[in-house]
Amino acid sequence: MTIRDATLDEQHQKLFIQINVIQDALEDDQPAATVLEALAFLDGYIEKHFSLEEKDMRAHGFPLAEEHIAQHDDFRKKQAEYRQKIVQEPSAMLLQEVHGFLVDWWTEHVAVADIRYRTHLEAFPQCHPQTEPGDYHQTAKNMNIY
Repeated sequence: MTIRDATLDEQHQKLFIQINVIQDALEDDQPAATVLEALAFLDGYIEKHFSLEEKDMRAHGFPLAEEHIAQHDDFRKKQAEYRQKIVQEPSAMLLQEVHGFLVDWWTEHVAVADIRYRTHLEAFPQCHPQTEPGDYHQTAKNMNIY
């Protein structure tokens, strides 16, 4: 899956790899430290990715940027809750739950919401911060893009 932005696509790939590392570690009964290491990577990397993606969405006049950013904020909150629980009492069941959360995020956010952004970029390549959002937003709705 690609949104046709090389940097964001590369970041998505790295995130996907870490989700698989967690899955493999859980399936192979590897030590919790392996899973925690992958989660620690994700903590920093996701913030870096979200910041870049949010900046790009605003710069390209993506009309659903605020909704998309709210989803990122929900993820940040949930990730912080999981981090706190893991520090307090890491258990196999909790780590499975975190993995499930990450898989759901991948299939529900990356594969749906991020693709809407790609569709916006494809439909309106001329969009930039100075463009009036109303001009292309209505066209996008008429095309069932959003």
